[in-house]
Amino acid sequence: MKVSIKTSKLFLSFLLCAVLPNMAHASIPAPERNALITLYNVTGGDSWANNTHWKTDAAFSATGTECDWYGVTCNATGVTITGLSLPFNNLAGDLPVELGNLTNLTYLDLNSNQLTNIPVTLDNLTSLTALNLYSNQLTSIPVALGNLTNLTRLSLDKNQLTSIPAALGNLKKLTGLSLSSNQLTNIPVTLGNLTSLTRLSLDKNQLTSIPAALGNLTNLTYLDARYNQLTSIPVALGDLTGLTTLSLDRNQLAAIPVALGNLTSLRTLSLNRNQLTSVPVALGNLTSLRSLSLNANQLTNIPAALGNLASLTYLSLSGNRLTSIPVALGNLTGLTTLSLNRNQLTNIPVALTNLTSLRSLSLGGNQLTTIPVGLGNLASLTWLYLDSNQLTSIPAALSNLTSLTYLYLGDNQLASIPVALDNLTNLTTLDLNKNQLTSIPMALGNLASLRSLSLGDNQLTSIPIVLDKLINLTYLYLNDNQLTSIPTELGNLTSLTWLYLRGNQLTSIPVTLGDLAGLRSLSLGDNQLTSIPTELGNLGSLQTLMLEGNKLTGTIPTNLINLTSLSSTGLNLSHNGLHTTDSSLLSFLGSRQYGGDIMGKQTLDAEGVLVSEVTQTTANITWRPVSYIQAGGYRIYLSTDGGVSYDLAGEVTDKATTSFTVTGMCSDKAYLARIHSYTSSHKNNQNEIESNGLWGNTVTINPLQGNSCVPSSGTPDGGGNDTPDSGNNAIPDNSSNDIPDSGSSGSSGCSLKPGAAFDPLLPFMLLFAVIYLLNGYRYLNRNKVRF
Repeated sequence: MKVSIKTSKLFLSFLLCAVLPNMAHASIPAPERNALITLYNVTGGDSWANNTHWKTDAAFSATGTECDWYGVTCNATGVTITGLSLPFNNLAGDLPVELGNLTNLTYLDLNSNQLTNIPVTLDNLTSLTALNLYSNQLTSIPVALGNLTNLTRLSLDKNQLTSIPAALGNLKKLTGLSLSSNQLTNIPVTLGNLTSLTRLSLDKNQLTSIPAALGNLTNLTYLDARYNQLTSIPVALGDLTGLTTLSLDRNQLAAIPVALGNLTSLRTLSLNRNQLTSVPVALGNLTSLRSLSLNANQLTNIPAALGNLASLTYLSLSGNRLTSIPVALGNLTGLTTLSLNRNQLTNIPVALTNLTSLRSLSLGGNQLTTIPVGLGNLASLTWLYLDSNQLTSIPAALSNLTSLTYLYLGDNQLASIPVALDNLTNLTTLDLNKNQLTSIPMALGNLASLRSLSLGDNQLTSIPIVLDKLINLTYLYLNDNQLTSIPTELGNLTSLTWLYLRGNQLTSIPVTLGDLAGLRSLSLGDNQLTSIPTELGNLGSLQTLMLEGNKLTGTIPTNLINLTSLSSTGLNLSHNGLHTTDSSLLSFLGSRQYGGDIMGKQTLDAEGVLVSEVTQTTANITWRPVSYIQAGGYRIYLSTDGGVSYDLAGEVTDKATTSFTVTGMCSDKAYLARIHSYTSSHKNNQNEIESNGLWGNTVTINPLQGNSCVPSSGTPDGGGNDTPDSGNNAIPDNSSNDIPDSGSSGSSGCSLKPGAAFDPLLPFMLLFAVIYLLNGYRYLNRNKVRF
């Protein structure tokens, strides 16, 4: 059979492709395979996040397959292992000494595991250029690591190291060393020998000093020593003329050396949260500086020389004690961010209005009473913070800032805002919290890009209907005003996600709020709401619903069970008078209620009402005490019309009291009695709240016979249980509603003893008797009758 040359070549290629890999893999030395197997066994390989191809069932994969095991890299010919990378893989325990058999490794990456120890034999890995052991549980590293003279990158951050060996100073090829997030209290002077080092990370330790020898690291471009306990830094750091980034935030530095003014390559200098009271004038020499951060120090002034930093784009001086800033800062025309928050500034220089490149200007938390009209010239501004000052007005010129997207004016003394702000059509966030606003201009309805509007803690009594034009609004904050109603049109804000109306005087809310299908948070606590619209059950996206501290009584709407997105603490119905007999609803709402107990803080009717000791005019009523014992008491109501209406018969002002004696009843009437509890206003509810009489026991009282009360025309009967007037539905007291006694003005001269019945025919009978007697007398006189 003839076979073409082309077919022969194809078959040979296929054979080589199929056979060569297995031939190459078969050449991996047994010590290297054994090192991998031991590593697997001692670090819990069966529990690794990924152990693909390491084992088949209970047995390790066949010899020659090691290069296919997850994380293993071999050289081009497959005869030795050159890389091992198992980060985030749940390795736990000590690394085995056998790892030292992988003598041709060039990189070893075991970061983000639970390793506790490194074997000394790692010094055999002399070809290693990168060793990454960060985010483990190492408490020490062996001196032998100093023998890995080919290392260029060593990462030991996020462990529990308290010291590092001086031998690391032998790693002359090292360009990157990371020791962050350990427990180091010092570092060896020998690190000054690492002259190839370009990046050194020492942040988040407990260093109290750093050696002056670090000034020898002339190739260093990045030095991070944040979050330590440094009280000083060596003058020698001024020799690091190649340094571009120096971060010394969150230390205890009281001063910085003048020599830092020599770091002419420096682009970023960060000294936030130290104890600096001044900065050297020499910092004005850092002409390459682009970012300077001096937040949260104790600076009372800054040198005018900072106005020479022509390359500066970011300057943050927030949280100091500055009472003024130099006019020279107006020269920083390249500045895009200027932060002066939380100082003691009473004014800002007009020269700052020259900073036309500014995109963010923060002046909040000062003592400003006015701001320059010229701020309206900063056409590039997108962020403007003027909150927490003493501003009583803002210039209408701010309406020229048409690029503005964030405007913070909260915590001032503004009584009004310019209508012209409706020009800020790119505004997405407007904060006017904590001012003295009594109204807001309807023109705000033109801010179509607005997504967040904060008007809390003002004196607003209403909000304009035109807010329904803010169709992109997702956040509306109106807490702590004097709102008595909200427009139904708020239901048109279909993008609304957060709506806060707590601490107002709302007596009702529009049912249209049930149309806000995307609403996640609705806060209505501390108002005067008396009922919950059932439409709130439509808000399927709701995660928090706050209704605490209102005057809510009656039945909890059953469709609140549809609010399945409520978080485990996302519901608060406390300090109301709500009730339900629906066990499923109660269980569901209880699983979401903040604190877990729906009924424990509800003001409800007393139950277990009993009547005893009934007489012709009195009866003793008892009940079980309510569970919610916050200051208040009970009100006793009686009805003589079968429960159509009830009148107040009396009150006890202690919830521990569980009895009351009804007086002044009439034996010719049947009475219904029920007991409401009430809770006085307190820190968790500004309202007094009284139960509504739907859930307690109603009992009948039938007085003993013998005290029939028949009122004269227009006079209430002796029991005082007539239909209540339109004012307060209370029973008139006995002093004005009983038949006048013998001492009362207008008395007929007849005194009725308690229990005596008064017959309305008696006057007519008396009159008839008098007439009869008179006629009889005339008859006798006419006929001369003698006795």
